[in-house]
Amino acid sequence: MADIPKDPTHPKTRKYVYGKYGGRCAYCGEEISYKELVIDHFEPKNRGMKSTRNKRINDVSNLMPSCNTCNALKANLTIEQFREQIKGKVEYSFVNWPSFKVLVKYGLININPGVEIVFHYEKNQPEHGGF
Repeated sequence: MADIPKDPTHPKTRKYVYGKYGGRCAYCGEEISYKELVIDHFEPKNRGMKSTRNKRINDVSNLMPSCNTCNALKANLTIEQFREQIKGKVEYSFVNWPSFKVLVKYGLININPGVEIVFHYEKNQPEHGGF
């Protein structure tokens, strides 16, 4: 990994991160194309890793392949905050979106509040490097 640049925009870094989970989002597991790849900082930049002294921020061990949806939802959250954010979306949708209530009422959506959220990277080892 020493020869991988610590620049998420560098083509060599992007290819490495893309291949980490076989072209899949590290969070939801959805297959993503190289063009769709969004690189996420596992430990968010604004969570104490922003300092230029901290060289780990852009190290490939802190970079995760992500789909646009997961990256937008995770934003600057820690992984546990992201997990809670996902759980909260169901409750929010039920309370604030009448159409969601109808879908639940007619059995088109089942709400399983006790389901544990397990991310793709937690079930699958990276194909190279990483955690």
